[in-house]
Amino acid sequence: MSLTRNKCCFGTMCAFVIFLVGACASKEVPVTPIPRTSQVDGEVLRVGQELAAAKTKGVDVLSPQRFSDAKDHYQKAEQMRLEGKNREKIFTELEKAEGHLRKAMTNAEVARDVLKSTLQQREAAIKAGISGKKFINAETDFRQLVAELENQNMRWVTSREPDLAGRYARLHESTLLAQAESEIEQAKNEGAEKYAPRSLLRAQHVLNSAKTMIQTHPQAAEEIHRLSAQSTFEAERLVNMTRKSRQLAETSPEEAASTLEARAEELEQKGEHFAQEKQRLGQRIVQKEKELSKAGAALKFDERMEQIRKDFSPQEAEIFRQGNRVVLRLKAMQFPTGKATLQPNHFQLLSKVQKAAEELGEPEIIVQGHTDATGSRAANEKLSLERAQTVQQYLLAQGIPSEKIRTEGLGFQQPLTHNKTAEARAQNRRIDIILEPTALAE
Repeated sequence: MSLTRNKCCFGTMCAFVIFLVGACASKEVPVTPIPRTSQVDGEVLRVGQELAAAKTKGVDVLSPQRFSDAKDHYQKAEQMRLEGKNREKIFTELEKAEGHLRKAMTNAEVARDVLKSTLQQREAAIKAGISGKKFINAETDFRQLVAELENQNMRWVTSREPDLAGRYARLHESTLLAQAESEIEQAKNEGAEKYAPRSLLRAQHVLNSAKTMIQTHPQAAEEIHRLSAQSTFEAERLVNMTRKSRQLAETSPEEAASTLEARAEELEQKGEHFAQEKQRLGQRIVQKEKELSKAGAALKFDERMEQIRKDFSPQEAEIFRQGNRVVLRLKAMQFPTGKATLQPNHFQLLSKVQKAAEELGEPEIIVQGHTDATGSRAANEKLSLERAQTVQQYLLAQGIPSEKIRTEGLGFQQPLTHNKTAEARAQNRRIDIILEPTALAE
């Protein structure tokens, strides 16, 4: 039944007035100026591509008037371009085209929400290849529903949308049942009563159940749809079973046995193939799990590195990463010349070192002492080791296990810079703490 039937004259007049207002409003849309330095050809191409993209998303169906307005302005701009008209006029038409297209896309989003059920049932009907007078009438009413929605006649639309969704659903289900009936008849003609009687009874039972449900409980939409789809499945299965059973019946026992043997071998080969695929898939899953675990550990490591950096000021230490190691270059740890005694300002710095180690769980700790190049190699290596051991003793006193910490006295073997100035030599005199996590703490 048409959605427009039984509407009173007053309602028709109101709808007509709303349509006129909407039509007038549709000519006035906000526009976004196109930079006048743009190339005309490029802008025409861009807007054309936007229209094409919108059409692939069904915007022309869900907001036909606005989309048509956008298309008209675009075609006018394209014609002006071909005729070599004033670029200002071309840009004006393109701006209007984009304005209407934006409005059409907004309308389409509203339609996808408000008409969700109708759109789903309509798509299913179209995919099923439904045609005929009832489908044509439904399509006519669908276009009217969209037009009223474009005119913002929301109450009218929401009151009629469920009925139209139901009509599309019934058309789809009728097609499924007709297909099932046709295939059951085909199977019977091919000998289903003799070669696949149980499959025939099952297909007929499901088909009759669907028909009964439509007659007795027409409001049970989900159950009707389920039975209709099952009817088609059972009917297709019946045809297949009839043909296979008939083929076996017309085959000699030896040929049948040979066929079954070949089928068994095929299944065995497929079983081996599936087993191999399962094994490969399992290996891939294990590998992916390892990769994810590694990525997760790396992310956690980076997060803890960032926390360690926040604990130290730039004047206190330079924090950086060497592979899986974290290096704390203690710039603020300066010893008196020739001495290996901790100074009062060192204790707060070393407390931060201890906290950094805790942040990484229970890492292996290497304390490296470095000197400048003043004096002999042996003397500097001895002094650098004594300074590293002084730091080690403090950390041991704070509860770090002795097996987790060791020292190295490197003297002037690894300078950061030259030793020509006092400032450069001060940079080379340093303590480096290397933290090497064995595993990140959870």
